[in-house]
Amino acid sequence: ATGTGEDEPENLIGGDCSFKVEDHTAGYVEVAGAENADDNDNYVALRAGIESSVVDNLKIKADFQKIDDQFRSFTNSDLNPTKNQQRFNVGGDYQLASNQKINAAYANIRGLVENGQYNTYDYLRNENIYGVGYRNDIIEKMGFGLRLERRDINDRNNSAMADNYQNRIMADVGGRLNEAGVLGQFGYSANYEMIMFRNEISLGDHDANTNQLALTLTSKPDDNANIKLTQRIALRKDKELDTYDDRQDVTLASFQYRLHANLNMLTTYEYKRYTVPDDNVQFWQDDPARIQKAGTFAMEYLPLEKIKAVGKLGRQETRQWFDDSTTRTTDDFILGQLTYFHTHHLSFNAESEYTRKDKRYSVHSRDKIWDLGLKINWNKDRLNEFTAGLIRRWQLQDYPPSIEVTSSSYIILVSGSVSVMRELFVRGSIKDILLDDPLDDEKTYTSVEVGYDSHRWYRVSLGYERIEGDTDLYPDRNYTGQGVFVRFTGKM
Repeated sequence: ATGTGEDEPENLIGGDCSFKVEDHTAGYVEVAGAENADDNDNYVALRAGIESSVVDNLKIKADFQKIDDQFRSFTNSDLNPTKNQQRFNVGGDYQLASNQKINAAYANIRGLVENGQYNTYDYLRNENIYGVGYRNDIIEKMGFGLRLERRDINDRNNSAMADNYQNRIMADVGGRLNEAGVLGQFGYSANYEMIMFRNEISLGDHDANTNQLALTLTSKPDDNANIKLTQRIALRKDKELDTYDDRQDVTLASFQYRLHANLNMLTTYEYKRYTVPDDNVQFWQDDPARIQKAGTFAMEYLPLEKIKAVGKLGRQETRQWFDDSTTRTTDDFILGQLTYFHTHHLSFNAESEYTRKDKRYSVHSRDKIWDLGLKINWNKDRLNEFTAGLIRRWQLQDYPPSIEVTSSSYIILVSGSVSVMRELFVRGSIKDILLDDPLDDEKTYTSVEVGYDSHRWYRVSLGYERIEGDTDLYPDRNYTGQGVFVRFTGKM
């Protein structure tokens, strides 16, 4: 988990299997365990599920998941929000007719550790969710759905710490028209949700009702264009204070257009406003407490048969207003990529990537990274491939009153695999940073693996990995990790 300041697991073991019974039942089981550095405890992750349609028109599903709070793998999956949680779900759909069905479901969600690193609660959270629903596609142009749901939340050890529930009513109506004038193929959907929150103890949030309404419109004027627009409003009223204390207005839009056979364009936009309306509820609030905006624009161009060019730029901005100050964060991203396909197996790639983060709080700080890279790819099949690349990187970090820190470096990337004989293969990779030190990246990454592939029944391999950080700019980030791994895959 590079950059998070957490150790990788010392040992990690995992296994999974799936099964199928004729054509009506299928399921899976997956389990993993890890030992962490400086910790004698073992941490487990488990997933299992089954789906069955033994009876005509009835489909039943059930699944279970448990991930310990400190479970850690060799990737950034330790940031998974489902950690410190146990989940159980069971439900079924019954087809009343070709255009009607009903469903029912139950779920239980439990926290495993109080004040855990993930899903942090100062109590042992227990949540039960009950739901029933009905769906009717009246005609091709229109259908509707209804759903009722209840969520009970409490502390398993002490109900005085947490005891509340939510009753939810959800309704939606939607459909599509194959021909709607200049709009072409036109689709629409309206969703309404009423959330009634009730707290059974004096601590915590007040009783509240939240109304949420969303309208989504889609249009395909011709074969070359797709348009989607969503407007969502959520309004929360505090019953104890008898005032509206939270309002969200969200606008989402996307537009995709094929200018001609070899040129595609996509643009997206997102705008969110957060308001404290009190009793002054207007269609569009004038005094937002926070605004979030995000937009992207991308183009793909194929000027010649073997050349593809891709360009993308985006910005995400968050502003929040307080009585004594205003905060603002802006993230910018630009990418340009050119690929030449020499043959079906061989391609050459050149790209430039620029990212910038600008933060204005009590101080004004900046982060910038600009990469300019070249890469060659050869890929015949899974065990006969080669990639090599060179990246020129410039970085800047500015956190006043500290001095501005800049860095420039070259990053070399090499990876590949080859079938030595009919069943024996070797693969390896290396990433090294040459010349200067980077501000925020691992110094060296090396991996080599030797294995045997039976092609029909299994594949087994033995490998070695090493990752090392050694930067003069930030000596406290120096680290080294290495280990041997065995991988076995079964095939039928």
